[in-house]
Amino acid sequence: MYGLGLYLLIDKPTRITDNSTTLIDNIFTNELLFNVTSGIMYNDISDHLPMFALCEYNISRYNGKEFQFIKKMNEDTMASFSNELSQQTWTNVLKTDDVNQAYESVLHIFMDIFNKHCPVEKVTQKSFE
Repeated sequence: MYGLGLYLLIDKPTRITDNSTTLIDNIFTNELLFNVTSGIMYNDISDHLPMFALCEYNISRYNGKEFQFIKKMNEDTMASFSNELSQQTWTNVLKTDDVNQAYESVLHIFMDIFNKHCPVEKVTQKSFE
């Protein structure tokens, strides 16, 4: 992967059992110019730990508009997002036998909580020039 210019974002085990710990789930990137925050969420929703990667793009090009919409993400919003996510019971996910339905439930819960804690904000052109 390094030969292709891709760099690993996760460097801790993502599958932990009584007998072994392995790093078999990966997130790779070829973008090194922007701030990337990545990590593992310690939750027993499956036998693999959920991972995440957030890319902070600071693009300051004028787009011809007086305002722009951005996601509000900072240490406080990410901490509150992570806290609420860790408090989920995942009942809808665990009670289904259909993997596609379980995935849709996880995605729905994740995105609802993410959008709640990291809302879209309207900023004026002057604030990002």
